[in-house]
Amino acid sequence: MPLFVGMVVIVCVLAAASAQAQRLSVWLHADSDASATVTASTLAVTSFRVGSVDLDGWVRFGVRVADPSTLTGARAPERTASTFGVGTVWRRVTTFGQLGNVTVEGGGSLALLADAPVPLGGRVWLGARGTIATVALNLALEAGNATPRSVDPVRPAPPDAAGQAALRALDDQRDRARAERGDWDLGARFGVVYRLDRTTTLSVDVSGRSVAGAAALVGSLDLRSAGVASDVDARLGVRVERLAGVVSGAAGAALVHAPRRGPTSWLQGWLGVGPEGVRPGLEGRWVTRAVPGELAVQGSWRPWLAANAWAAALEYRHDLATGDVRWSVGIDGAPDGATRWTAAVRWGRPW
Repeated sequence: MPLFVGMVVIVCVLAAASAQAQRLSVWLHADSDASATVTASTLAVTSFRVGSVDLDGWVRFGVRVADPSTLTGARAPERTASTFGVGTVWRRVTTFGQLGNVTVEGGGSLALLADAPVPLGGRVWLGARGTIATVALNLALEAGNATPRSVDPVRPAPPDAAGQAALRALDDQRDRARAERGDWDLGARFGVVYRLDRTTTLSVDVSGRSVAGAAALVGSLDLRSAGVASDVDARLGVRVERLAGVVSGAAGAALVHAPRRGPTSWLQGWLGVGPEGVRPGLEGRWVTRAVPGELAVQGSWRPWLAANAWAAALEYRHDLATGDVRWSVGIDGAPDGATRWTAAVRWGRPW
């Protein structure tokens, strides 16, 4: 109860902090990780502007239930504990030399985990993005002693969320290391988008994270040509991942349906190489507005990966008189049978 009261107080403070508040969101969220730890939580997020800085502030109150299994299948006693978290994300557009307008952004988050030997977990991150002529650049650095999933649910995922499989696998290892020693990890992400001509772009994205002697690295390269048919683009892609010394990679081609006034859908085929040899794969996202609101279905099957080899997600968004509502469910798994799932409903409205 004291934590719940504290959450309400912080929400009120954030809402009153500026007369230029822009948006309020409330989330109901539940997820699990590969060790069968389930977290159910309620979040309140408010967005507002202070001078030239845009701020998102959030608080979270939840319950964390751990029911881990050993390698032999024996189960430890179930543990239940309350969780409480606070965090902020800020961004500011400024002018910086040849880069012109540069968006500088960052954030920090803290979480209290009552059942952990190191009960206080947190993360900080700092990034910047800008454009020089036909080249767009972005860079982000982060550090923390807890996974982004456990302390920072508000920060947007990278555009190529499917390419983060190795980082998510390392997050599971991160949870185990944190429970034992509270180790800190370091991470970085660098991206470049270069426009070759009016219709062709080349994108390169590299992400990495290191913790407790283990490291993960994810790299992607995409070549996209617009207008190969009416509202259809073509995309060629390469992915490389390294986790715990195991390297896997894939190359593929995709068709992207990108209407000017509608949502984007795509379908991509892959040929991947991993520890088990060469395997084909498929990945796609379909979005429609044929129903009231917007319905999106996404899935992937990449059997050459040691983690996140398959995934499926469903998202539905619609507008009400009191605000917009977004429902989402997702599940992903590894060849060894470990699965993770997430479910959420989010309500938001402008101030």
